[in-house]
Amino acid sequence: MKLTMNRNVSPKVKQLLTLFLENYTKNGLSEHTTLLLYDFILLSYQVSVRERYSISLLAEELLCRNLEVSMIINIYYHSLNCLALSNGEKVYRGGFIV
Repeated sequence: MKLTMNRNVSPKVKQLLTLFLENYTKNGLSEHTTLLLYDFILLSYQVSVRERYSISLLAEELLCRNLEVSMIINIYYHSLNCLALSNGEKVYRGGFIV
């Protein structure tokens, strides 16, 4: 079952994504850029589900910038699920929602 909900992405989450994407566009996945990605992912995990990017919203942001979608989406998705598991949450089947 696919869950759809309205998202109102946190301004701070948007800001971190923009910072990461600007650096990624200029420098690729450098050490600094990777740390920016981690900051984005960690904050995304900390905010409510309605305040973070869904996979489809994040894909739209990447496509608008003509960036490779699959790698960043996979990192985002699996990182959020790993964080949820490390905090004792269930993933899949009604558990943590990206």
